[in-house]
Amino acid sequence: MGAGTVWGVAGCKKFPDPGMNIQEYRPAVDSSLTRMAKRKVLLISVDGLNAPAVSTLKPANITALLQHAKYTFDYSKSWQQPWPINNTASWASMLTGEANTRMWDSSFYAVPVDSVNSIPVPPNITVLQTMIERSKLSNRIVAVTPWSNLLYNFMTYAGKKVRTAEDGQTRTETVNALKTDSANLFITQFTGVQEAGAGAGYGNNETAVYPDAYKTAINTVDGYIGELMSAIRSRPAYAKENWLTIITTNQVSYKLLYKDSITAAAPLINWFIVAHNDYFTPAEITTIKPAIYPRIEEVATNILFWLKIPVPASMTTKNAWLSVFETEYGDK
Repeated sequence: MGAGTVWGVAGCKKFPDPGMNIQEYRPAVDSSLTRMAKRKVLLISVDGLNAPAVSTLKPANITALLQHAKYTFDYSKSWQQPWPINNTASWASMLTGEANTRMWDSSFYAVPVDSVNSIPVPPNITVLQTMIERSKLSNRIVAVTPWSNLLYNFMTYAGKKVRTAEDGQTRTETVNALKTDSANLFITQFTGVQEAGAGAGYGNNETAVYPDAYKTAINTVDGYIGELMSAIRSRPAYAKENWLTIITTNQVSYKLLYKDSITAAAPLINWFIVAHNDYFTPAEITTIKPAIYPRIEEVATNILFWLKIPVPASMTTKNAWLSVFETEYGDK
């Protein structure tokens, strides 16, 4: 045995000794943390924007985004419950993943389950809170809105809160943030379309006739959306980032709701959603097979999915329908 071993060594061909090559370990460039840092979300709410009006009027910038978007303007099957049906309730649902948050008035304070306050309100964990508590990222969150209670009572976990006076200022503040801020989530609210609709009317969806003031307001905000997208593309690190832009609406009625009026207040504005990413192939998701009928409370889970942050157990809605298209965008 020993002789055989000696022979084997002696009989081997000798090669030049390259010396010891010690390599320092470096994490892969596409580590999960790096991939998460690259992912960004811009959430735009155009309050009061009627889904049929978008389909009919085809505002230029929103329509251009559809070329790389998953979207639907088919509100008939996406809104099957009597809530959320006002601004407070719909914003609360969108950011908590809950269909009924019991946030019914503009204070954004949830009412208890019973009239004598013996049963506490259910937990309403927002996307913002989940991002801060469950992720290793710094998770800067930027929120820009003219609505004081939305900003300070509900978006409490936003690292940067900007209250504006009107849509023009909202555009300017959001553009500035998108150009320079390292945040993972940007949330902005435009209210001019809702104000125009409340004053001049939201139009007739059956005849596709919309008041001039309402159409003008839609085109104005559409122009602002174009500026926001230009701001994203001007970012120095844009080529290395992976952006999801969600455009939706958050208005169905000015009426403030209470327990006894929830089922009686009919929606006024038909909801829609556009989810844009540069790598998406266009798809109207209610017409694909199997069809997807998104709901406003699923915005929360899709934001968390995109940012690779686990959904908390307390969040009732778990569905992140964007996962169906994951092979299209990946982590570029």
